Amino acid sequence: MSSAARNRPGIHSTRRSAGACPSKHKASATIDRSATAAPPLSIPGKRYQYGHTSYRNWFQAKPVHRHERTKQRMVAPVRVVQQPPLVSIGSVATGLNRAASHHIALRLLATFYEAMAADAPATELLASYKRLRPHHLQAELRRRDYRHLLRRFASDADVSVADMLLLLEDMRVCGLSPGISDYQLAMWAACHVRDWSTVGMLWARMHAARLQPDSLGFAVMLRMAAHTSPWLDAEDYMDGGHVADPTNHARKQRKRRMYMARHSYNPQQNAWLRVTEHLLERMRSTDVAWTPEAWAALVAGQAACGSLQALGRVLRQMQHRAVPCLPYAADAVIRRILSIDVLLADELSVHLPNLPARTFGRLMEEFAAIGDYPRFHGVLQRALHRNYVPRPEYIIPLLHRLRARMRHLKKMATPIRYARP
Repeated sequence: MSSAARNRPGIHSTRRSAGACPSKHKASATIDRSATAAPPLSIPGKRYQYGHTSYRNWFQAKPVHRHERTKQRMVAPVRVVQQPPLVSIGSVATGLNRAASHHIALRLLATFYEAMAADAPATELLASYKRLRPHHLQAELRRRDYRHLLRRFASDADVSVADMLLLLEDMRVCGLSPGISDYQLAMWAACHVRDWSTVGMLWARMHAARLQPDSLGFAVMLRMAAHTSPWLDAEDYMDGGHVADPTNHARKQRKRRMYMARHSYNPQQNAWLRVTEHLLERMRSTDVAWTPEAWAALVAGQAACGSLQALGRVLRQMQHRAVPCLPYAADAVIRRILSIDVLLADELSVHLPNLPARTFGRLMEEFAAIGDYPRFHGVLQRALHRNYVPRPEYIIPLLHRLRARMRHLKKMATPIRYARP
């Protein structure tokens, strides 16, 4: 490589050499170019400007001189000394307010835990919990506290489903993701008031959270499948399970019996059995322990939509495993048999120990419509023996109807007809 090429600024050169083009800022006349003189060193100065650099880095901005960068590094940063804030009356008042609010929060939490420890009524416990929310103290509760509240509220009629959903939402907001037991307790509370839309919403949330339900969740869904069937949707009972209008109810019962007598095939039966079989298959595949609630839901569903043979098989399995029959399942069985044979339903009701009040009401309505005073009196005696006190506005029209039917039978001299229409 020649000396001219070696001194020419190229890709790897960053300093100006003696053979390069002199800048107007450099004193090139003082450089001795004689052959005897030693080759000059690079002239210290700025880095190349735009017109004096290679084509590779022409687009770069003008750099700062290296000495200037050294000066910038050597300058010590300015240290800002923070002065302590002046104590004012407002800050003192704020401190006092904080102390007072902290004391109030401790008192509210202490009152809440005292109510839990004293096993206070559900309404009082709920009111104590709601007093915590304006102060955002629900975040101080533990998971077991929320679960204790859900267990207390699930079986109490004075606590609404909205309050149960409020507890689940507070758990989620506070970072305690609700578990399977929490969801199922809220589902059970919604099932008691037959809020099936809330039951379905909670079931969907459980699936979205990939939670595996146990027997309680399956029992709620089986009960939902049973009660949304066409034979159990006409629950026109008011306070205590009594019928507001016995005449209208008896008319509905007669239409239902006539339909079942003429049409052995239920249009909704396939849909209900498909849902039930899906739930039962999931219960078998997950090895869920069957509780009395699950058996009762299955019995109620079979009594509503299934065949009598299937209902008998389920009842025999329960008898073999010594599973108690819950009241609403026993009522569903009596209701199904009542649509076929009144005398058989009356005989079966004698042997069932835990019948609800509405079952006795149904039997008395049937015997009042037929005009059978002895059996009507026997059902009323059994009901009174089990602490069932009928309301006057319910029992008096029923007695009038029984009396009118008995007079008609006596006038026409016709026997009592127990056969189904």
